[in-house]
This record gives sequence, structure tokens and C-alpha cells, in this order.
Amino acid sequence: MHPSETALLNRLLVRGKFRHTRVLLKLAELSSIQRTAESIGTAQSAVTQTLAYFEEMLETPLFR
Repeated sequence: MHPSETALLNRLLVRGKFRHTRVLLKLAELSSIQRTAESIGTAQSAVTQTLAYFEEMLETPLFR
């Protein structure tokens, strides 16, 4: 059973952090983990970990 939209929003509000959201938005904009890392001045592994965190929290893959 998939969580409701309200449940997903509540997870983001409780467990999400601004830095995580910043990474996710930049990743959506650039469509590249490497370019996102370079753009925000962090390691590629940190971007990958943030993406994994969001996907686990939301129980769905975010990018293909």
C-alpha cells in the first residue's frame, strides 16, 4: 500500500531538511548527480546519499 499524499507531505515536513531540498531541486534542474555536486560545492557521494534518503522516505524512486 502506497502512502497518501498527506502522509508524504508530513514525512517531508518532519524529516526533510533545507539542505536536502536544495540538493533535490538542483538535481531536478541539472539532471546530473555530478553537475549537482559541482554546482553546490559538495561531493558526488553526498548528492547520491541525499537522493537515497528522499527515495527511502517517500518510498518511491525519484529519477530514472
